[in-house]
Amino acid sequence: MITTNWAINFAPVMMMLVIVVMNHIFTHHRTGQRDDIEEARLRAALLAELRALRDAYRKNVDLIEAGAEYLISTRAPVIIYKSNQGKLVSAFEAPALEKIVALYARNEIIEATLSANGQPNGGLSFKLRPDSDTEALRQMYAEGVQHIARLCRALVPEEAEPQAARARPRVASEQAPSPAMSEAGRQGSK
Repeated sequence: MITTNWAINFAPVMMMLVIVVMNHIFTHHRTGQRDDIEEARLRAALLAELRALRDAYRKNVDLIEAGAEYLISTRAPVIIYKSNQGKLVSAFEAPALEKIVALYARNEIIEATLSANGQPNGGLSFKLRPDSDTEALRQMYAEGVQHIARLCRALVPEEAEPQAARARPRVASEQAPSPAMSEAGRQGSK
C-alpha cells in the first residue's frame, strides 16, 4: 500500500518535470531556428548592400576614366552595416567579420580622400577640384571592387566553390580516360 501511495504522489511531480524539460527543449529548438533565419536574412541584406557598394565603386571608376567633374558618394549604401554591427559580431566568424570591417573602414578612407579632393554636391556626390588626385581615387575604387568581390566569395562559399571548380584546370588524374583505356578496363573486369 505504501508503494502505491508513493507512486501516485510522485507521478504528478514527474509529469511536471517532463513538461518543463520538453518546454525547454522546444523553446531552444525554436530559438535556434529563429537565429538561423535572422542570420540568413542579415547575410542576404549585407550581400545586397555590398553589391550596391561595388556598383557605386565601378561607376566612380567609370566617371574618373571618362574625366567627369563629379563622383558619387559611397556612404549611402552602408546602412545595413552601420545599423547591425552588434548582430554582425554574432552572425559571422572572425575571418569574415575582419574582412567586413576592413572593407567599411576602407570605404571611410575613400570618402575622406574624396572629401579632401572635392566639394560636397547635395550630399550624394562630390564635385572634384581641377587639382584633384583622381588617379589615387581611381586606384582606391578599383581595389575596393576587388575587396568586395573577395568578401562576397567569403560570405557565400557555396557559390564560390562551383565557380572555382569550373575555373580550375583538370589534372591528368581527373581527365576522362581515353577510349582505348576504357575498353581495356571493361575487358579486364569481365
